[in-house]
Amino acid sequence: MLSEEYIRREKQVAEGFKEYFDKRPEFKKEMENLWYSLKNDEITPPKNLEKELLKSVKNIIKNGVITWL
Repeated sequence: MLSEEYIRREKQVAEGFKEYFDKRPEFKKEMENLWYSLKNDEITPPKNLEKELLKSVKNIIKNGVITWL
């Protein structure tokens, strides 16, 4: 039962992010550029990246606002 609930919630989160990015094509493009830069070592992530990303995701879910861009 627990795993089914987890899967359902994960799907909801994925749908939420897809909807968020679909409504903001310019943001989606910037995120793709950022990912490309990280992947190709053009930039290095800050030491506290995981903490900042978690904070930003919580803020997106709560307010629909990105604070770190």
